[in-house]
Amino acid sequence: MLAFFRNDMGFGGNQRLHRLQAHRRPADHLPQMRTALYVLSGLTLLGALVLARWIVTSKLGRVLTAIRDQESRLMFLGYRTLYFKLFVWTVAAVMSGIAGALYVPQVGIINPGR
Repeated sequence: MLAFFRNDMGFGGNQRLHRLQAHRRPADHLPQMRTALYVLSGLTLLGALVLARWIVTSKLGRVLTAIRDQESRLMFLGYRTLYFKLFVWTVAAVMSGIAGALYVPQVGIINPGR
């Protein structure tokens, strides 16, 4: 990692990999772009909150609460808890990926220091 960031390998360091300058973000080029990213981020946050609320208040949410409280009892009742946990983990991973995809255009570049 140090060889990569010190430019010992000829890549141009972490600032020139995708031809963006550190002080210029894609959202800085157009004020409309900044507004569109802000609105898109807000709508995505609202959608994620609605989805999470729906999951928590549904029957699935009750099963997830039971898994959290006493997984062995739920397994004894015949539920395959692995699938429920895998579903929730996948939803969280998708939300995190979307958040990361919206974060990059707003800050310009992502490196291990952020």
